[in-house]
Amino acid sequence: MPAGDKRERGDGLEAKIGGNEKARPREGGSGLSVLPAAKRLRAGMHEDHANVDPDSALGDTKESPPSHPFARYVVDIKGYKKASAQDVGIKVFRTPGKRFTAVFKHRYSDFIVEEVGLDKKIVTIPEKDPKEAKGMEVEEKVTPNLETAKKELGPLIGAERAQALVKFVESGGTVGATHVPETTSTESKEEEPNQGNKNQQKKRGKRKRNKRGKQKRGPSFVVEGMDDKDIRTKVHMVVRNHLKGFDSSTTPTKGVEIFKGSSGRRPKKKRPYLHFTLLKKKIDTMSAINSLCRIMRLKPKTFSFAGTKDRRAITLQRVCGFGLQHKHLFGTVEKWLNKSMRVGHFEYKDTGLKLGELYGNRFSIILREVEGITNAALKTTAESIRKNGFVNYYGMQRFGTGTVSTHAVGLELLKGNIERAIGLILAPRPEDKEDSSAAKKIFRDKGDIEETLRLLPRFMHNECNLLQALNELGPSQPLPALKRIQRGMRLMYMHSVQSMIWNHMASIRMEQMNSSKALPGDLVYRGDDEAIAMRRDQGLPEVIMLDEKTAGNYSIFDIILPTPGSDVVIPSNLKSSYLKILKEYAIESLIDSNQSPRYDEAALTGNYRKLICRPKDLEIDIITYTKPDQCLIDSEYLVKAEEEVGDSVTSEQGEHIQGDQDILQEPSGEKTAIKLRFTLPSSSYATIAIRELTKTSVRT
Repeated sequence: MPAGDKRERGDGLEAKIGGNEKARPREGGSGLSVLPAAKRLRAGMHEDHANVDPDSALGDTKESPPSHPFARYVVDIKGYKKASAQDVGIKVFRTPGKRFTAVFKHRYSDFIVEEVGLDKKIVTIPEKDPKEAKGMEVEEKVTPNLETAKKELGPLIGAERAQALVKFVESGGTVGATHVPETTSTESKEEEPNQGNKNQQKKRGKRKRNKRGKQKRGPSFVVEGMDDKDIRTKVHMVVRNHLKGFDSSTTPTKGVEIFKGSSGRRPKKKRPYLHFTLLKKKIDTMSAINSLCRIMRLKPKTFSFAGTKDRRAITLQRVCGFGLQHKHLFGTVEKWLNKSMRVGHFEYKDTGLKLGELYGNRFSIILREVEGITNAALKTTAESIRKNGFVNYYGMQRFGTGTVSTHAVGLELLKGNIERAIGLILAPRPEDKEDSSAAKKIFRDKGDIEETLRLLPRFMHNECNLLQALNELGPSQPLPALKRIQRGMRLMYMHSVQSMIWNHMASIRMEQMNSSKALPGDLVYRGDDEAIAMRRDQGLPEVIMLDEKTAGNYSIFDIILPTPGSDVVIPSNLKSSYLKILKEYAIESLIDSNQSPRYDEAALTGNYRKLICRPKDLEIDIITYTKPDQCLIDSEYLVKAEEEVGDSVTSEQGEHIQGDQDILQEPSGEKTAIKLRFTLPSSSYATIAIRELTKTSVRT
């Protein structure tokens, strides 16, 4: 293994990043040696639970089980524990460097995420008083088809009159007009005396409107002497089909009058999709959408977005809603949700947003209370990351922070254990707040769903939806009950299993093989399909498996690894490792076409992901500050952002340290922070970039 590849210690802290020791090289061992036995894996357990009885780890305790009708959904989670970085395969450091400590996300404003669209433009803060939405009135300019009209009108009205009509249309309805109105609406009003009964006044009013209508019509071309109704009808059809922007009507003398319409443009229906910028704080994307749906009485599928954003952060992203009115949406957010979000930059479009339709994200991050590294060492590490990148792991937030991890639920779903998966979601957890824990215990002990729902906080959408479904459907229909959870959330449970396996495979590829170049058996995108990989709606891109002849044409930065699924190609140099871990988790059906999935949504197609990610536009500044809660992000930007969501900040800024002075030698009362700015491609994690910098696992 190259000297630059380091293996992470398993002692990451909760509120702080790292310790004061250097990152140590990995001391032997194979990539899968850290995985627990199959039974403990099925329970989502950790290595330090190896001394726990396997049956107990699976939740089979000696306590008498509950006897209510929903007892099948009660799961004992004593054998579960928060997942660590090593549990989900995050093991390798790509670059050398010194381990140091720092506080991450001390303030919400210490983590700012700005989405970067496919046009590579950064999403900006929406204005407080939004202007009129773009794309509201869509008009299409129409052009008459004169040659076709002339050809079809000749046999109907005669070649000479057809030629004259074409000239009239070509001039915009001015040259060659055979009829010009003589009166105006004002003259008509003066001729009509204001007298008589109400019926007479109504008739006179009708005549006025008719006269005003004729006056608005302007000059016209009248073709007289057309007694045959069929011929008149054909003339009307020619005008409608080929003389766009002009209309026709039958005169009292059985002629046809052709005149210019009110506009040479024909309006379309309003575009159905409302795109808007969402600025949010203290809430993740799914919770923000759920809040909008609850207040506006909409279904979650009304909204779509390119990617989810963190909860403990200030984030900016584009969101799309089908059939929404921008004024209604803006008013709802201003009235009910102004403390956590703001919307603006409205634009109506013909198409919606799909997951993955973004170039990436621009991050602005503050690491506080930095200790254990010098300015020079920090800059050296940063330059190494800028050049060599980091292993593109799925971050810890992909797997959740609770006792029951997201992929633990996903494993049960992939195995077809729907009742157990629901039980894991509904089980009381040590980290639950008092009110939610009390509500869950009522369901666990008594099966009283109505009482549970009465006490359960409304923000717990998954639990509420499941309980309402069980109450309506009864205990014998777990799959319909599960489908009451949003489809995106159901898939996220299973996708987290794929992510965990990808992480383990990435670690094996970096630990057990040459980590500096492409090898035979590796996969790369064919041609420009890397760009297609960013657009998940276009299907999987075509890939190439390298051999002895082609491996030298590619670098380590070109290598991709698949998340396991039915439609992906498995790299030949890692195939045995994929099969081994899938067998240990008893989910071989993910890539085995001979095994059918346990239920429809468990048929996952898989995807491809770059092995190494290099951050773009990486900037690192060292600053000092004195107040623990001092705002350290650019003041003008942050004050505006936090005012948008109803929070106050201090405008005092830290001072930049010049030169290569030692960070540990600080004046009394001063603390040191690191300010980071960088851009990552879609689905890459900023926490993994910070992990590479600090050489330790990252938790908020």
